[in-house]
Amino acid sequence: MLERVAAASTDRDVPLVPFWPLRGQTYDRELLVIGRSVNGWVDDRTARQLAEPAVRRSVMQFLREDAEPFGSCRMSWVTDRWGATDGYNTSRSAFWRVVRRFVLANPANVPDMEHWSSRLAWTNLYKVSPAAGWNPGGDLQRAQRVSAIDLLKLEIASFAPHRIVAQTGSWVGPFLEGLGVSLEARRGLVEGVALAHGAAWVVAKHPMGKPGDLFVADVMSAFADLGRPLDRSSVG
Repeated sequence: MLERVAAASTDRDVPLVPFWPLRGQTYDRELLVIGRSVNGWVDDRTARQLAEPAVRRSVMQFLREDAEPFGSCRMSWVTDRWGATDGYNTSRSAFWRVVRRFVLANPANVPDMEHWSSRLAWTNLYKVSPAAGWNPGGDLQRAQRVSAIDLLKLEIASFAPHRIVAQTGSWVGPFLEGLGVSLEARRGLVEGVALAHGAAWVVAKHPMGKPGDLFVADVMSAFADLGRPLDRSSVG
């Protein structure tokens, strides 16, 4: 995938950030959250650098070691940056604000409120995005899409979640097709639901600029309709 991205780039000196999925230390298979792409991340390389096999190997090794630290929880970055006064403040992210409410909807999670993000697995549709912070454009999406679909399939098999919430809107369409997931369409903030790959799927719009209470209510209602409500522990 990184090789394809490097070959397809029209500007070989623009910094790009690759992403490796994260699994919280107390992840209990209750919820996998999916975004579109990262808005900046831990390391960046240019397409010119990624054209070199040795650089690609180094990037992959670094990303995996960063995502899977021994003896600590990598998903704690969300709670560590909650209310941060310098750099990225996760409490200002609509994405993470609604995810926090999803986790804490289960009474079993409330005693662990301080470390709520450790309960999650998190990934993104597209694994490479511009380091400057915006979503990948059409060329960058096309360069990685086939590999990104295969990676998402592997992630779901590995994480084996009971519930998946994709806060991606229509961006998830090609991925669902590649995974053989057929959505039951809905109108509103939740765009579709499905039961597939052992999980209840809820596909929603990105929550930025949306009324938070209504967004959370719609997603929770959709999971309840699928028989996997967020406000109690999974039964299987």
